[in-house]
Amino acid sequence: MKKEILEIEEQCEELANILKQKEEEYETLEDVLRDKEVVIEGLEKTLGEKAPILTDADRAKRHTANIYKAVAGDLVDELLAKYINSMEISVPIRRLGDGFYLFGTRKIFAKVLNHKLVVRVGGGFMSFTEFIDSYALAELKKIQELQANGDWDLDKFISGVMDNESPGSKSFIHLILF
Repeated sequence: MKKEILEIEEQCEELANILKQKEEEYETLEDVLRDKEVVIEGLEKTLGEKAPILTDADRAKRHTANIYKAVAGDLVDELLAKYINSMEISVPIRRLGDGFYLFGTRKIFAKVLNHKLVVRVGGGFMSFTEFIDSYALAELKKIQELQANGDWDLDKFISGVMDNESPGSKSFIHLILF
């Protein structure tokens, strides 16, 4: 009987050690969870700051414009169409030709480098998605300021009738509005 009691006490001690280990693991997992929640919160904040917000008018025009149709045989335009049609971008983009586009008020040059679409920035290139992440919000704000001052008319930009002093020009071929 004494032997049985000793065995039960050993089992209890062993179970107490296992319980202590599990409690420590639980606390560690709670810490990891809190850290991940902070990371998620930061990412959501970043996403909210960077993601251009579509207005109802933008959505209506997007549905009427449907999807961007690339110029057949133009690899840059075809890749750009692939990216644009899969992303929600509220900055108007117009094709100028030969890799040049008007991204809102900013003229950009895009090309295919190592089978990836890149945009010229400064003395180098960045991926198209990085470019959108970096410049879309600032460009959208610039357009909104121009609209507030009466210096930007999205409908004229879309139809290509803005004069040469305006951010758009008559020679533009396509419009991508998201």
